[in-house]
Amino acid sequence: MKFDLVGHEKQRAALKELYLKGKLPHSILFCGPQGIGKKLVAQELASMLLCEERGKDTTFGGCGRCSACRLFLKGNLPDYHQYDCKEKFSTANVREALEMTHLRAYGGKNRVVLFDNIDHISIQSANILLKTLEEPGDDLYFFLIAENPAMLPDTVVSRCHKWHFNFLTKEEISRIHISNCAEKDITEILSLSGGSPGQIINILEKGIDWNSAHISFNSILEGNLEEAIALSEEIAKDRGNLRQYIAILAMATRNYLRKCHTNREKELCAAFLTKLFHAEKMTEERNININYLFAELLSELAYEKFIS
Repeated sequence: MKFDLVGHEKQRAALKELYLKGKLPHSILFCGPQGIGKKLVAQELASMLLCEERGKDTTFGGCGRCSACRLFLKGNLPDYHQYDCKEKFSTANVREALEMTHLRAYGGKNRVVLFDNIDHISIQSANILLKTLEEPGDDLYFFLIAENPAMLPDTVVSRCHKWHFNFLTKEEISRIHISNCAEKDITEILSLSGGSPGQIINILEKGIDWNSAHISFNSILEGNLEEAIALSEEIAKDRGNLRQYIAILAMATRNYLRKCHTNREKELCAAFLTKLFHAEKMTEERNININYLFAELLSELAYEKFIS
């Protein structure tokens, strides 16, 4: 299941113009909410950098026909490396990734290293990456993808050119075609995405009952403590899909945040999102009791009972 890149035309056009003028920064930080297409934009830019035709005859991205583009699309291009910092990305992994940057370009042109979810990297790993960001080399480009750049050390952020990306508009979302998904379900599914369709698509791929979880969360917002305990137990039993459950909770909170009428409601939603993000970090960094963690988090939210 996947969808093509939609939206962000201004950023994409500006990045291409910088490249064609020879002014594209060698370290770029792509910032914005999860699931809106930041990584897809970075991959599109990478395909243009690695394209043998330099993407001059296309609106965005590489030509799609040359040998470099064909290898890139298959995920076999030696000059392109992509890492997910959420996947237990240790300091040893960072060193190994950076060792690859000392090799000459396979195609004799550019090389691109993409770090997805860079805001989940450890301080030690960030410090190792820092030196290379300072002196990347003429043919080497680093693309860093972050939902919350504030979690990164200032020294790393200051070495990069920041590009901000926002939620997709309703019109842009209406143009999305999800493969392997019934057409009649797409409108209803994407309406929950709040401008972040990537998260919904990931949830569908995992086979999670997103609608049931969304209903449970709304019940918690109404003060249902029993539902808070039940949902925390469900999340704990399905730990392998923890990220997807967190995405559902985050989307439901953001959807409600758009409807808030009082400052207190907005503050409660913002506080919950922050706690949710830190809870995700805690589960990645240590062996923690998921049931206890989310029971406390959701019960506290139910206790607030801020939906009248």
